Amino acid sequence: MARFIALDYGRKRCGLAHSDQDGRIALGLGTVETTALMKYLDAYPAWNEVQALILGLPLQSNQSPSENTERTLAFGRKLAAKRPHIPIHLMDERFTSVMAQQSLIESGVSRSARRDKGVVDQIAAVILLQDFLEMHHHDRTDRLPILAP
Repeated sequence: MARFIALDYGRKRCGLAHSDQDGRIALGLGTVETTALMKYLDAYPAWNEVQALILGLPLQSNQSPSENTERTLAFGRKLAAKRPHIPIHLMDERFTSVMAQQSLIESGVSRSARRDKGVVDQIAAVILLQDFLEMHHHDRTDRLPILAP
């Protein structure tokens, strides 16, 4: 079994996704207030199956750090210290929110539901994880930086 977890880390809330037990399909796990994220992750029931974490790295369009980059990396380092046996892959998360919005539009979700930032954050995490899973199944994850504690 190879399960993966992805985090779209934000200042106010974080979108989460995890894979099925075979590590093939990304599934929305929810949205959690950032202040409660570590407690939420501590309660995740399948840590013994988790092969890796994927942390969305917020960058600007020119690939320079955004205002949230250091906060995201600091959280990632705390998580890496708590679970040093699980690698944390950093993935560029640029445009995942835009892709999430587009996905909601294409699926016919109402305008009011599309304004729910929590839904967008969760879908952004799903997109991030699905991209990672594709890389994983094509043995291309070695191109991703791994965060050290």
